[in-house]
Amino acid sequence: MSDQHTDEVQTLQNGQDLMNRDGNQTNYAHPDVISALQFWRDLGAKHKVIAGVPEAWTYVEQISKVEAYRPPARFADAVKGLHLYGAKVLRPNALACMVASKS
Repeated sequence: MSDQHTDEVQTLQNGQDLMNRDGNQTNYAHPDVISALQFWRDLGAKHKVIAGVPEAWTYVEQISKVEAYRPPARFADAVKGLHLYGAKVLRPNALACMVASKS
């Protein structure tokens, strides 16, 4: 690994180094580092619940391409296709988000 590549690889969160360049020593002394680590811990421990009215978002899907084929290892017919989907928030003020944690 070249020195130029190791200069590009950094473990930053909230503008603070989380560990040294060798990756064998962590820096927990700065309050910004502690809040960053708490964020990542909470991300795995807390769950977000989203609620709202149906007019707040939309979801669409379609089968774009379909073709029949014969699988090479079997005596059968098969169909494969391209499934496209997407969602978009139309009215963000009609949605609510609650953060819950297991007790």
